[in-house]
Amino acid sequence: MEGREVFVPTIKKLAQASADSYLADLYPSIKLLQVITGMKPRLKRLHQAIDKIIENIVDEHRTRKAEAKSVDVDEEEDLVDVLLNIQDKGDLEFPLTTDNIKAVILDMFIAGSDTSSTPVEWAMSEMLKKPKSDDKGTTRGILFGMANVELPLAQLLYHFDWKLPSALKPENLDMTEDLSITVKRRNSLYVIPIPYLPPPVK
Repeated sequence: MEGREVFVPTIKKLAQASADSYLADLYPSIKLLQVITGMKPRLKRLHQAIDKIIENIVDEHRTRKAEAKSVDVDEEEDLVDVLLNIQDKGDLEFPLTTDNIKAVILDMFIAGSDTSSTPVEWAMSEMLKKPKSDDKGTTRGILFGMANVELPLAQLLYHFDWKLPSALKPENLDMTEDLSITVKRRNSLYVIPIPYLPPPVK
C-alpha cells in the first residue's frame, strides 16, 4: 500500500486532533479563533493526506480486480473488494459512492488504531498498583468481553511475574489518563518481566 509508513501515524494524529479541546469549538461562530488556533488548517491537512492514501487503496483494488477479471482468476476478497462489488452492482436504494467507501475504510482504520493493547495496559497498571489483584491461575475479576484482550493478558500474567522499576513504588504508579478517541495512559507503562516457572506437577 502506497504511503503505509505515514498512514497509521497520520490516523493517530487525526484521532488525537479530533479529540482535543479547542477554544474555537466553544465559539464556532467566531471564525477568527479557527485561524488563530490553527485547528481548521491542521485538520484539513491531515484529512487531505489520509484521503490521498485511501484513494490509492481503492484504486489499487480496482486495478487488481480488473486484472483478475481479464485473466479470469478468482481472488480472495477483502472489505474494499466487497464494497466495490456492491458499488458496481448499483442495486441499492441509495448509490454507494467512492466517498462512502473511503469513509468506511477510514472508520475501520480509526477503530483499529487503538487496539486491545490499551485495555491490557490498563489492566496491567491496575494489577501492579494493587498487587493483590494479580492471580495467575484464573485472572479473576478481569471481565473483558473480548478474547483478544483476555488471552494476551492471561498469557502475560501466567508466564511472567511483573515488577515495577526499583525506584517506583506501586502506590506511586502514575495512572493519569490521556483523553483521545479512547482513554489511554498519558505515560507508557514500563515494567520488568521475570519469567515464571510453575512448580512441577507431583
